[in-house]
Amino acid sequence: DRDVTGVQTCALPILEINQLIAKLADNSTTYYLDIFYNFAYDPPVICTRTEFYYDGLHLTAAGYQEWAYAMNPLFTRLVSEK
Repeated sequence: DRDVTGVQTCALPILEINQLIAKLADNSTTYYLDIFYNFAYDPPVICTRTEFYYDGLHLTAAGYQEWAYAMNPLFTRLVSEK
């Protein structure tokens, strides 16, 4: 678990939900990859990095590039296991 000292209040529910979702992963058929900090500052003094979102939800081109960067290690591992 990350230290949430200084995390803005609006980010706390996201972090709590992510912890619950992570428990669903068995790393065999279901995976969880924590990419929250790819899209927020560390600590998140604002909830999301605005260059990655049009409206706080929908990703910009830069947001999708960051998503692909964050997901690449997992995708690479999964492909190499097949």
